[in-house]
Amino acid sequence: MHEIVHIAFALFLLKIFGNPVLVFPLAFVSHFVLDIVPHYKVKHPTRKSFVIEMLIDALISTVFVVLYLIYAPGVPGIFMVLATCFFVTLPDFFLLLKFLWKIEIFKPLMLDFHTKIQHEYQWAWIIELGFLVGLSFFLF
Repeated sequence: MHEIVHIAFALFLLKIFGNPVLVFPLAFVSHFVLDIVPHYKVKHPTRKSFVIEMLIDALISTVFVVLYLIYAPGVPGIFMVLATCFFVTLPDFFLLLKFLWKIEIFKPLMLDFHTKIQHEYQWAWIIELGFLVGLSFFLF
């Protein structure tokens, strides 16, 4: 699942609960729960095309977070928002380290389990878009 969806869901959790002791672990665990849902995956012919997709996703996610900080009512503060985004994206950061530099951190959980639970399809972009639109209505 693209980071933008993970981040939108984590911000939803932050808005609902607000307590960092609860939100940070929930954001981390929610990443795995969302990755069970079928989501979009494109076959990358090259490492470069994968990196480009990740950079585009990161840029879109950054714009989303900035818009959230500026326009969403009742934002709990920049630290809470950024920390929540950090915890929800951490599992994919570990996968990125493995893919780009062959660095394996927390292999059994973070790499083996995380890879096995994902169901990726080219048609599933509609699911990700539905999540994003629905969460955006709630957040803004």
